[in-house]
Amino acid sequence: MAAFSTDKHGVAQKPRLMDEVRAKIHAKHYSRRTEESYTCLNP
Repeated sequence: MAAFSTDKHGVAQKPRLMDEVRAKIHAKHYSRRTEESYTCLNP
């Protein structure tokens, strides 16, 4: 799962949805083309 990032005050923020989707795609070793297809709905 995607790691949490911090804002300028050092407060942890939840990963954005598309970042989570990409992380799961990479974890399952899907191809770049599959990633493009799955994430093409949001530019």
